[in-house]
Amino acid sequence: MALTFSAIATVTVGSGGTANIEFTNIPASYTDLKLMLSGRTSNNDSLHYGPIYITFNNDTSAIYDNLRLMAYGTTVLAGSDINQNNAASATNGSSATTSAFSANEYYIPNYASNVNKPWLADYAVETNDANNNLMSLAANWAETTSAISSIKIAATGGQTIVQYSTATLYGIKKN
Repeated sequence: MALTFSAIATVTVGSGGTANIEFTNIPASYTDLKLMLSGRTSNNDSLHYGPIYITFNNDTSAIYDNLRLMAYGTTVLAGSDINQNNAASATNGSSATTSAFSANEYYIPNYASNVNKPWLADYAVETNDANNNLMSLAANWAETTSAISSIKIAATGGQTIVQYSTATLYGIKKN
C-alpha cells in the first residue's frame, strides 16, 4: 500500500516565543495525520527539558491516557498518565544544550473516524549531558469520538515555546 504525505501547514515560532502552536481547520480528507515538532521551551530547570501538552479540538473534557517507555540518562523507566485532560510530551528546555531542539513525532491514524483515537508519540531531548538526555515512546488514547479538526501544542506553567521552534502537520493518504 502506497502512502502519500502532504504538508497541511507549518508553523515557525517568531521572536518572543508563544504559549502554544495550533493547527485549525484540519481537513477530513486524509486517512491519518503526522505531526513533526522541532521544539524548545523557556523552561529552565536542572532536567533540561520542558513539558508540553497536546490537545485535540480544544476539548479539555476529553480524557487522554498514555503508556510510555522512557530512557532518562542511563535509567529506563515505564510509566503512565491516566484520565488526563491533555497528553504530555516534552521538548528541550532553555537549560539544555545551546541551540538544540527536540525531535518530536506524533502519528494519529484514522483521525476523522467517529471512534476513540489511539495514537503514537516519540520524542528525544538532546542535552550533551549523559545523565539528562531523554527519549520516550508512548502509546496514547484520546477518548473522543469527534473527528480531529484542530491540534494544540502548549507550553506549561507560564513557559513559552521559543523562537525557531517549528511544527509541521502532514496529512497521509493510503492509496
